[in-house]
Amino acid sequence: GIASRSRRTSIIVIAGIYLIVGQGSEESKDKAKKMIFYVIIGLVVILFARVIVGVVLFLANTVA
Repeated sequence: GIASRSRRTSIIVIAGIYLIVGQGSEESKDKAKKMIFYVIIGLVVILFARVIVGVVLFLANTVA
């Protein structure tokens, strides 16, 4: 929902701040990359969960 979207957006903004404030340090770049990576992984998991639920409901309705 909306709360999930705002959390993802906030984390991406925070990762951008790490990149800017870190002034090119490897530690801040790595931290920002990890944050963005985990947000993307979370989004993929959410999308696949919706697809799986949709497929299961579709199959349940066609069998019944």
